[in-house]
Amino acid sequence: MTVLAEVLIPTDAFGLGPVFDEFPDAQVEFERVVPLEKQCPTLLRVDGFNDSDVQSTLQQSDCLDVIQNLTDISDERLYVVRLTTDSSPVLEVLTETDVHILNIIGRSDSSEFRARFATHDELIEFNQHLTGKGIPVTLQRLYNSDPEHLSSISDKQREAVRLALRQGYFEIPRQCTIEELAHSVGVSDSAFSQRLRRGIAACVGMCLDEQ
Repeated sequence: MTVLAEVLIPTDAFGLGPVFDEFPDAQVEFERVVPLEKQCPTLLRVDGFNDSDVQSTLQQSDCLDVIQNLTDISDERLYVVRLTTDSSPVLEVLTETDVHILNIIGRSDSSEFRARFATHDELIEFNQHLTGKGIPVTLQRLYNSDPEHLSSISDKQREAVRLALRQGYFEIPRQCTIEELAHSVGVSDSAFSQRLRRGIAACVGMCLDEQ
């Protein structure tokens, strides 16, 4: 039976420190499965950047190279990036151990890793490798089963769902619009709609996992 774990690791150890030195309120998220092979690109979504030259800021990170800018809409952007495992002690450990990374969300204080391990022993080995390099690991959640729709919710997604609920967006008839909700938090309609959609999906997924 596989083990699914959500752990927090300091963002500086991951290699994203320079990004958040300039944009402390930003958030970056690697989409879906994060491949760790050196030549295998993945998708990186960034949110909360208030500067047009986001790409050059990302290039300052030790752990990734930006290959292509896919979208450039308001305060949310999507890039094709390649992880450089030899420049990040965390990614180096991930390639040395038998772990499958499902998702990474980076914030200024810590980065959240959602990972799958074949056994509990492999999870212990993963923790030992990181702590042996002086990298603290905080276990957030541990699943001893294999839920099909494992999901988590970011702070901004949670805020979007909570705001929509309080303002009557889910009532019939609706008491507010996406445009009004987006305006109240100072983001574009598209950005708020995506946050709300992902937040609802995460809430539903977590409820199903607990059944």
